Amino acid sequence: MSQPHLPVVDVIILSWNRTEATLEAINSVLQQRGVQPRIYVVDQGSNAESIHALRKLADENKIVLTEMGYNVGSCAGRNIAAGQGTADYVVGIDNDAELDTPDTLAYVVNRFNNDPQLGLLAFRIKNFSTRDDYKTAWVTYPAGFYEKRHEEFLTTRYVAAGYAIRRSLIRAGAHYDPALFFLCEEQDLALQVIHRGHKVLYDPKAAVLHKVDPEARTNWKSGRYYYLARNSIYLLNKYYQSPRRTLTMMAGYLARGFANGVSIQALRAVRDAIPMMIGMDKKRVVKLSDAAKTYIYENDGKYRGSIWQRARHDIIKPLNPSSTEPS
Repeated sequence: MSQPHLPVVDVIILSWNRTEATLEAINSVLQQRGVQPRIYVVDQGSNAESIHALRKLADENKIVLTEMGYNVGSCAGRNIAAGQGTADYVVGIDNDAELDTPDTLAYVVNRFNNDPQLGLLAFRIKNFSTRDDYKTAWVTYPAGFYEKRHEEFLTTRYVAAGYAIRRSLIRAGAHYDPALFFLCEEQDLALQVIHRGHKVLYDPKAAVLHKVDPEARTNWKSGRYYYLARNSIYLLNKYYQSPRRTLTMMAGYLARGFANGVSIQALRAVRDAIPMMIGMDKKRVVKLSDAAKTYIYENDGKYRGSIWQRARHDIIKPLNPSSTEPS
Protein backbone atom coordinates (compact mmCIF):
# COMPACT_ATOMS: atom_id res chain seq x y z
CA MET A 1 0.00 0.00 0.00
CA SER A 2 1.27 3.46 -0.93
CA GLN A 3 2.30 5.69 1.96
CA PRO A 4 2.42 9.23 0.53
CA HIS A 5 3.98 10.75 3.65
CA LEU A 6 7.16 8.72 3.19
CA PRO A 7 10.09 10.03 1.10
CA VAL A 8 10.38 8.71 -2.43
CA VAL A 9 13.63 7.11 -3.62
CA ASP A 10 14.32 6.15 -7.23
CA VAL A 11 16.21 2.86 -7.52
CA ILE A 12 17.83 1.91 -10.83
CA ILE A 13 18.89 -1.59 -11.83
CA LEU A 14 20.36 -2.87 -15.10
CA SER A 15 19.45 -6.43 -16.03
CA TRP A 16 20.93 -8.95 -18.39
CA ASN A 17 19.84 -12.53 -17.69
CA ARG A 18 20.79 -13.66 -14.12
CA THR A 19 17.04 -13.99 -13.64
CA GLU A 20 16.98 -15.26 -10.06
CA ALA A 21 19.56 -12.76 -8.82
CA THR A 22 17.80 -9.86 -10.56
CA LEU A 23 14.45 -10.74 -8.98
CA GLU A 24 16.11 -11.01 -5.58
CA ALA A 25 17.73 -7.60 -6.05
CA ILE A 26 14.36 -6.07 -6.87
CA ASN A 27 12.69 -7.78 -3.91
CA SER A 28 15.33 -6.40 -1.54
CA VAL A 29 14.21 -2.94 -2.67
CA LEU A 30 10.51 -3.75 -2.30
CA GLN A 31 11.15 -4.79 1.31
CA GLN A 32 12.60 -1.40 2.33
CA ARG A 33 10.98 0.40 5.25
CA GLY A 34 10.47 4.11 5.86
CA VAL A 35 10.57 5.11 2.18
CA GLN A 36 8.58 4.73 -1.02
CA PRO A 37 10.93 3.04 -3.49
CA ARG A 38 10.24 3.50 -7.18
CA ILE A 39 12.12 0.94 -9.23
CA TYR A 40 13.39 1.47 -12.78
CA VAL A 41 14.82 -1.59 -14.51
CA VAL A 42 16.57 -1.34 -17.87
CA ASP A 43 17.00 -4.71 -19.54
CA GLN A 44 19.85 -5.06 -21.99
CA GLY A 45 18.77 -8.02 -24.06
CA SER A 46 17.96 -10.80 -21.61
CA ASN A 47 16.62 -14.12 -22.86
CA ALA A 48 12.89 -14.78 -23.16
CA GLU A 49 12.64 -16.58 -19.82
CA SER A 50 14.23 -13.67 -17.95
CA ILE A 51 12.09 -11.08 -19.71
CA HIS A 52 8.92 -13.02 -18.88
CA ALA A 53 9.86 -13.15 -15.18
CA LEU A 54 10.73 -9.45 -15.13
CA ARG A 55 7.50 -8.46 -16.83
CA LYS A 56 5.48 -10.46 -14.31
CA LEU A 57 7.22 -8.89 -11.31
CA ALA A 58 7.01 -5.42 -12.87
CA ASP A 59 3.27 -5.74 -13.48
CA GLU A 60 2.65 -6.93 -9.94
CA ASN A 61 4.67 -4.17 -8.27
CA LYS A 62 4.35 -1.15 -10.59
CA ILE A 63 7.99 -1.37 -11.60
CA VAL A 64 9.04 0.57 -14.69
CA LEU A 65 10.69 -1.94 -17.03
CA THR A 66 12.47 -0.65 -20.14
CA GLU A 67 13.42 -3.36 -22.63
CA MET A 68 16.32 -2.23 -24.82
CA GLY A 69 16.65 -5.52 -26.66
CA TYR A 70 20.45 -5.27 -26.79
CA ASN A 71 23.39 -4.15 -24.68
CA VAL A 72 23.64 -0.36 -24.83
CA GLY A 73 26.42 -0.37 -22.21
CA SER A 74 26.33 0.19 -18.48
CA CYS A 75 26.73 3.96 -18.90
CA ALA A 76 23.87 4.54 -21.33
CA GLY A 77 21.71 2.02 -19.49
CA ARG A 78 22.09 3.78 -16.14
CA ASN A 79 21.42 7.15 -17.76
CA ILE A 80 18.18 5.82 -19.25
CA ALA A 81 17.05 4.40 -15.91
CA ALA A 82 17.97 7.48 -13.87
CA GLY A 83 16.33 9.80 -16.38
CA GLN A 84 12.89 8.29 -15.84
CA GLY A 85 12.45 9.21 -12.19
CA THR A 86 11.83 12.43 -10.28
CA ALA A 87 12.80 11.63 -6.67
CA ASP A 88 15.39 13.79 -4.92
CA TYR A 89 17.74 10.85 -4.55
CA VAL A 90 18.71 8.08 -6.96
CA VAL A 91 20.12 4.77 -5.75
CA GLY A 92 21.87 2.34 -8.09
CA ILE A 93 22.53 -1.31 -7.33
CA ASP A 94 23.80 -4.17 -9.48
CA ASN A 95 21.37 -6.90 -10.47
CA ASP A 96 23.52 -9.38 -8.54
CA ALA A 97 23.37 -7.35 -5.33
CA GLU A 98 20.85 -6.87 -2.54
CA LEU A 99 20.40 -4.01 -0.09
CA ASP A 100 21.98 -5.01 3.23
CA THR A 101 19.07 -4.20 5.54
CA PRO A 102 15.41 -3.16 5.17
CA ASP A 103 16.40 0.30 6.44
CA THR A 104 19.22 1.00 3.97
CA LEU A 105 17.28 3.44 1.79
CA ALA A 106 15.86 5.31 4.78
CA TYR A 107 19.39 5.70 6.09
CA VAL A 108 20.55 7.05 2.71
CA VAL A 109 17.77 9.64 2.63
CA ASN A 110 18.66 10.76 6.15
CA ARG A 111 22.35 11.17 5.24
CA PHE A 112 21.55 13.37 2.27
CA ASN A 113 18.94 15.40 4.12
CA ASN A 114 21.42 16.19 6.90
CA ASP A 115 24.36 17.11 4.65
CA PRO A 116 23.67 19.54 1.77
CA GLN A 117 27.24 19.15 0.48
CA LEU A 118 26.92 15.41 0.08
CA GLY A 119 26.59 14.71 -3.63
CA LEU A 120 27.26 11.00 -3.95
CA LEU A 121 27.26 8.26 -1.33
CA ALA A 122 29.53 5.26 -1.94
CA PHE A 123 28.13 2.08 -0.39
CA ARG A 124 30.05 -0.63 1.38
CA ILE A 125 30.21 -3.76 -0.78
CA LYS A 126 29.92 -7.04 1.10
CA ASN A 127 30.17 -10.63 -0.07
CA PHE A 128 26.63 -12.04 -0.09
CA SER A 129 27.70 -15.47 1.09
CA THR A 130 30.08 -14.52 3.90
CA ARG A 131 28.88 -10.99 4.83
CA ASP A 132 32.56 -10.02 4.85
CA ASP A 133 33.83 -7.06 2.87
CA TYR A 134 34.17 -7.84 -0.83
CA LYS A 135 37.92 -7.29 -1.13
CA THR A 136 37.96 -7.02 -4.90
CA ALA A 137 35.91 -3.82 -4.64
CA TRP A 138 38.72 -2.18 -2.68
CA VAL A 139 41.06 -1.91 -5.66
CA THR A 140 38.88 1.11 -6.50
CA TYR A 141 40.45 3.04 -3.63
CA PRO A 142 44.11 3.85 -2.92
CA ALA A 143 46.30 1.07 -1.51
CA GLY A 144 45.82 0.66 2.22
CA PHE A 145 42.28 2.01 2.34
CA TYR A 146 40.90 -1.47 3.05
CA GLU A 147 41.95 -0.88 6.64
CA LYS A 148 39.52 2.07 6.72
CA ARG A 149 36.54 0.01 5.61
CA HIS A 150 34.75 0.41 8.96
CA GLU A 151 34.84 4.23 8.90
CA GLU A 152 33.60 7.05 6.70
CA PHE A 153 36.02 8.83 4.39
CA LEU A 154 35.91 11.29 1.52
CA THR A 155 36.80 9.75 -1.82
CA THR A 156 36.90 10.40 -5.55
CA ARG A 157 35.55 7.01 -6.64
CA TYR A 158 32.97 4.41 -5.74
CA VAL A 159 31.71 1.01 -6.83
CA ALA A 160 28.53 1.03 -8.91
CA ALA A 161 27.27 -2.17 -7.24
CA GLY A 162 25.84 0.22 -4.65
CA TYR A 163 25.69 4.03 -4.54
CA ALA A 164 23.34 7.02 -4.27
CA ILE A 165 23.38 10.44 -5.94
CA ARG A 166 21.36 13.66 -5.67
CA ARG A 167 18.80 14.15 -8.42
CA SER A 168 19.73 17.86 -8.57
CA LEU A 169 23.21 16.90 -9.81
CA ILE A 170 21.73 14.77 -12.57
CA ARG A 171 19.50 17.65 -13.59
CA ALA A 172 22.58 19.90 -13.62
CA GLY A 173 24.26 17.59 -16.14
CA ALA A 174 26.12 15.00 -14.07
CA HIS A 175 25.64 11.72 -15.90
CA TYR A 176 27.52 8.69 -17.16
CA ASP A 177 29.51 9.29 -20.33
CA PRO A 178 28.12 6.82 -22.91
CA ALA A 179 31.40 6.94 -24.84
CA LEU A 180 32.93 4.78 -22.08
CA PHE A 181 30.37 1.99 -22.66
CA PHE A 182 31.86 -0.14 -19.86
CA LEU A 183 34.41 0.41 -17.05
CA CYS A 184 35.73 3.59 -15.36
CA GLU A 185 32.26 5.15 -15.40
CA GLU A 186 32.24 5.50 -11.59
CA GLN A 187 35.39 7.60 -11.62
CA ASP A 188 33.90 9.78 -14.34
CA LEU A 189 30.63 10.48 -12.51
CA ALA A 190 32.40 11.07 -9.19
CA LEU A 191 34.64 13.71 -10.76
CA GLN A 192 31.58 15.47 -12.18
CA VAL A 193 30.06 15.56 -8.70
CA ILE A 194 33.27 16.94 -7.18
CA HIS A 195 33.64 19.53 -9.95
CA ARG A 196 30.17 20.81 -9.09
CA GLY A 197 31.25 21.54 -5.52
CA HIS A 198 29.86 18.45 -3.80
CA LYS A 199 31.63 15.66 -1.98
CA VAL A 200 31.74 11.92 -2.52
CA LEU A 201 31.57 10.00 0.75
CA TYR A 202 32.15 6.34 1.52
CA ASP A 203 29.79 5.28 4.30
CA PRO A 204 30.08 1.74 5.69
CA LYS A 205 26.57 1.93 7.18
CA ALA A 206 25.05 1.97 3.69
CA ALA A 207 25.80 -1.40 2.14
CA VAL A 208 24.86 -3.98 -0.46
CA LEU A 209 25.45 -7.71 -0.46
CA HIS A 210 27.17 -8.66 -3.69
CA LYS A 211 26.87 -12.13 -5.20
CA VAL A 212 30.31 -12.96 -6.54
CA ASP A 213 30.03 -14.38 -10.05
CA PRO A 214 33.47 -14.31 -11.71
CA GLU A 215 32.32 -16.32 -14.72
CA ALA A 216 29.87 -13.61 -15.74
CA ARG A 217 32.48 -10.85 -15.76
CA THR A 218 34.61 -9.63 -18.62
CA ASN A 219 38.10 -10.77 -17.65
CA TRP A 220 41.48 -9.36 -18.62
CA LYS A 221 42.15 -11.86 -21.40
CA SER A 222 38.75 -11.40 -23.06
CA GLY A 223 38.75 -7.61 -23.29
CA ARG A 224 38.69 -5.97 -19.87
CA TYR A 225 42.19 -4.50 -20.20
CA TYR A 226 41.19 -2.83 -23.46
CA TYR A 227 38.35 -0.92 -21.78
CA LEU A 228 40.44 -0.11 -18.72
CA ALA A 229 43.28 1.40 -20.76
CA ARG A 230 41.15 3.14 -23.39
CA ASN A 231 38.76 4.69 -20.91
CA SER A 232 41.45 5.75 -18.44
CA ILE A 233 43.33 7.60 -21.20
CA TYR A 234 40.11 9.20 -22.41
CA LEU A 235 39.14 10.38 -18.91
CA LEU A 236 42.57 11.82 -18.16
CA ASN A 237 42.28 13.95 -21.27
CA LYS A 238 38.65 14.84 -20.50
CA TYR A 239 39.47 16.30 -17.09
CA TYR A 240 43.07 17.53 -17.36
CA GLN A 241 43.71 18.23 -21.06
CA SER A 242 47.43 17.62 -20.49
CA PRO A 243 49.25 16.08 -23.50
CA ARG A 244 52.25 15.20 -21.31
CA ARG A 245 50.16 13.30 -18.76
CA THR A 246 48.13 11.64 -21.50
CA LEU A 247 51.24 10.41 -23.33
CA THR A 248 52.71 9.14 -20.06
CA MET A 249 49.55 7.18 -19.34
CA MET A 250 49.51 5.75 -22.86
CA ALA A 251 53.10 4.56 -22.46
CA GLY A 252 52.30 3.04 -19.08
CA TYR A 253 49.32 1.06 -20.32
CA LEU A 254 51.25 -0.14 -23.35
CA ALA A 255 54.13 -1.30 -21.17
CA ARG A 256 51.85 -3.05 -18.72
CA GLY A 257 49.88 -4.67 -21.51
CA PHE A 258 53.05 -6.10 -23.05
CA ALA A 259 54.28 -7.25 -19.63
CA ASN A 260 51.03 -9.08 -18.93
CA GLY A 261 50.43 -10.75 -22.27
CA VAL A 262 47.60 -8.48 -23.41
CA SER A 263 49.63 -6.40 -25.86
CA ILE A 264 46.96 -6.51 -28.59
CA GLN A 265 44.38 -5.06 -26.21
CA ALA A 266 46.85 -2.36 -25.15
CA LEU A 267 47.60 -1.35 -28.72
CA ARG A 268 43.91 -1.26 -29.63
CA ALA A 269 43.14 0.78 -26.53
CA VAL A 270 45.68 3.49 -27.39
CA ARG A 271 44.62 3.46 -31.03
CA ASP A 272 40.93 3.84 -30.16
CA ALA A 273 41.45 6.39 -27.38
CA ILE A 274 42.92 8.90 -29.85
CA PRO A 275 39.79 9.39 -32.02
CA MET A 276 37.66 9.34 -28.86
CA MET A 277 39.65 12.29 -27.51
CA ILE A 278 39.73 14.14 -30.81
CA GLY A 279 36.02 13.68 -31.41
CA MET A 280 34.94 14.32 -27.82
CA ASP A 281 31.85 16.50 -27.56
CA LYS A 282 33.00 19.85 -26.16
CA LYS A 283 30.12 19.71 -23.70
CA ARG A 284 31.75 16.68 -22.10
CA VAL A 285 35.13 18.33 -21.55
CA VAL A 286 35.46 19.42 -17.93
CA LYS A 287 38.02 21.98 -16.84
CA LEU A 288 38.38 21.06 -13.19
CA SER A 289 38.30 23.96 -10.76
CA ASP A 290 41.23 24.53 -8.41
CA ALA A 291 38.98 23.50 -5.52
CA ALA A 292 38.16 20.24 -7.29
CA LYS A 293 41.83 19.53 -8.00
CA THR A 294 42.68 20.16 -4.35
CA TYR A 295 39.88 17.84 -3.24
CA ILE A 296 41.08 15.11 -5.62
CA TYR A 297 44.67 15.40 -4.43
CA GLU A 298 43.79 15.45 -0.72
CA ASN A 299 41.42 12.49 -0.89
CA ASP A 300 43.07 10.34 -3.56
CA GLY A 301 46.15 11.65 -5.36
CA LYS A 302 48.48 12.01 -2.41
CA TYR A 303 47.92 8.36 -1.49
CA ARG A 304 48.87 7.12 -4.96
CA GLY A 305 52.16 8.95 -5.61
CA SER A 306 53.25 10.82 -8.72
CA ILE A 307 52.21 9.72 -12.19
CA TRP A 308 55.73 8.35 -12.71
CA GLN A 309 55.60 6.35 -9.47
CA ARG A 310 52.20 4.99 -10.41
CA ALA A 311 53.41 4.08 -13.90
CA ARG A 312 56.41 2.19 -12.52
CA HIS A 313 54.26 0.41 -9.95
CA ASP A 314 51.52 -0.54 -12.39
CA ILE A 315 53.85 -1.79 -15.11
CA ILE A 316 55.34 -4.45 -12.85
CA LYS A 317 52.04 -5.22 -11.11
CA PRO A 318 50.50 -8.39 -12.60
CA LEU A 319 46.87 -8.37 -13.64
CA ASN A 320 44.66 -10.37 -11.30
CA PRO A 321 42.28 -12.53 -13.35
CA SER A 322 39.49 -12.16 -10.76
CA SER A 323 40.02 -8.47 -10.11
CA THR A 324 37.74 -5.64 -11.15
CA GLU A 325 40.63 -3.23 -10.92
CA PRO A 326 39.80 0.24 -12.25
CA SER A 327 43.18 1.93 -12.66
